[in-house]
Amino acid sequence: MIRFAVRRLFPPAVLALGLAAAACGGDSSSTSNSASGSNAGASQYIDQVCSAANRMFATYTKDFKANSGSLIGMDPTDAYMRIAKGPLTTLIGDMEKIAPPADTTPAHGEAVKRARNLLASFAANDRQAVLALKGTPDTGNWRQVLDLPVELKDRYRATAQGVKSCNDLAQAGGGDLFSK
Repeated sequence: MIRFAVRRLFPPAVLALGLAAAACGGDSSSTSNSASGSNAGASQYIDQVCSAANRMFATYTKDFKANSGSLIGMDPTDAYMRIAKGPLTTLIGDMEKIAPPADTTPAHGEAVKRARNLLASFAANDRQAVLALKGTPDTGNWRQVLDLPVELKDRYRATAQGVKSCNDLAQAGGGDLFSK
């Protein structure tokens, strides 16, 4: 029974929905100069972010499956923090390598900062910080680990719908990184 509860509360999508979300955003058409070149730059940025999320999601899924036996009887929040540390570290490293479009550099930096703060919360076993996230493992409805800055969501949301790596992530169960 406990094993089922842990699996139910910690589907692989739990991590990808937000940790990957730590990096993504909305619709490039909202800018006044959405020329073909800037749209291509936006698509490349979005692809890099979603690709990083896909790597993180795959790592989390693999680690969760490999360690599910050791999670029996653990508090869901503690189990989540234990499994998510490695994939989150990978995501942060990948995100730090991405060069966002110049006008979204501050928002991208904020997304990376949020991911680093979450990792620090994991390392400190700060359950309250994790439980304060939008939805928690305890509710069984953890859609996002952390929210992207609204600027990124609003700016890149529509463009992301046509980016293969974002669609692949959603189809794999990792969710839509650009939803509000």
